[in-house]
Amino acid sequence: MSLETLNKKQQKTSPVTNNSTQSVAAKKELWEAMRTVISLQNQAPPLVSVSRENPLPLSFPQERLWFLQQLEPSKAAAYNMPFGFRISGSLNPLALEQSLNELIQRHESLRTTFTLVEGQPTQVI
Repeated sequence: MSLETLNKKQQKTSPVTNNSTQSVAAKKELWEAMRTVISLQNQAPPLVSVSRENPLPLSFPQERLWFLQQLEPSKAAAYNMPFGFRISGSLNPLALEQSLNELIQRHESLRTTFTLVEGQPTQVI
């Protein structure tokens, strides 16, 4: 069902009009139309794995940040969020290093760098 059809049905049963005159059948028809549109919107295309061997284009948020950094390189760290914390007790440096490396391996965003390829910014994972 198209959005145009849904809009027409909604106008017929709009709460702005006299709600008491709406028939149960009209309300049911509108409800079914809304359920159909919602179910169609919820059918997202399947995720497809992309090869990481070649540079990938930037996402829109990445492109925005890259562009802002090009405008004012001195403010490149503007979106960084530094923090500190105190560790008490004994620390196993090897376990800490392994944990951080595992975290980095799990999340591509932590391994992503940006480079220009033929004048276009790209991400390299």
